[in-house]
Amino acid sequence: MLFRFTTSTDSAMIVNTYFIGLVTSLTRVINALFDTSFINAFVERIRNIIWNTQFIIGSEVLSQGLNSLATQSSFVGFKVPRLCPTITHLAFANDVIIFANGDMASLKKVMRILEWYQNDSSQLVNVQKSGYLVHPQMTVARQGVLSKLLNFK
Repeated sequence: MLFRFTTSTDSAMIVNTYFIGLVTSLTRVINALFDTSFINAFVERIRNIIWNTQFIIGSEVLSQGLNSLATQSSFVGFKVPRLCPTITHLAFANDVIIFANGDMASLKKVMRILEWYQNDSSQLVNVQKSGYLVHPQMTVARQGVLSKLLNFK
């Protein structure tokens, strides 16, 4: 914006008011930049964005890892009717239900996928909130073996 500088007091007031407003705005910006609460809020926002992105990528990696188990011939998965697709897991917002057979080698592979997920995503599986279900006719000895392997309640 161009101003004509005249000796008129009205023009001088307009220019003066414009510069006072500009200096006031710049002062607010500079103060905001050095205000620790502003910086902390900005850093926290960036952390949240990074965490959310990491969570989404980690969830996708976990999902792909569990899906890859179904393609391995040595993996004994959850039994479904012959023409149905193999189900390895159901993923929700921040929960996962994993379907597996009680085969020890297959469960070790599932646990290895969970360990990789924990190491790569820096997110831990909460063993206090995790659990497993078994057939009612499974022997107590077999349940003890599963309990040691899975380390869940």
